[in-house]
Amino acid sequence: MAPDDKQLMLTRFSCMIIALAAFGILFVKDQIIDMLWTMDNFWDPFISIPLIMGLMGLRIKKENFKYVIFSALAAVLIARAFNGTFDTITLCAGVSISALMMLLFRDKSINNLSKGYHSISSMIQESEEKLSKSIL
Repeated sequence: MAPDDKQLMLTRFSCMIIALAAFGILFVKDQIIDMLWTMDNFWDPFISIPLIMGLMGLRIKKENFKYVIFSALAAVLIARAFNGTFDTITLCAGVSISALMMLLFRDKSINNLSKGYHSISSMIQESEEKLSKSIL
């Protein structure tokens, strides 16, 4: 099987799993706000925090990313066990652990700017410099 075919099969499988999970949440929760809290408790630690930190220039190795995900999942589920529901406390636990693990596993050997990566802070600084030069 070609690499493109593997990626296509993996994409289809992932889409099917996400659809089944969404369908399962539909029957577990009876109010829409509960569904939103449940989805947000998993979306933010797994997608939003790594994406934002990646845009900020933080890089981690692929093999370390699974530790970030598993620790955030454990934090959300443990907070859920203590709290009894998915709410702000479980969201804060997942987001905090996700950010902390991303910082712990950051790859210091990658020189982000030399490989074409630009952090948001460096882009803002460049824009400020260009703006100040154009005003003067």
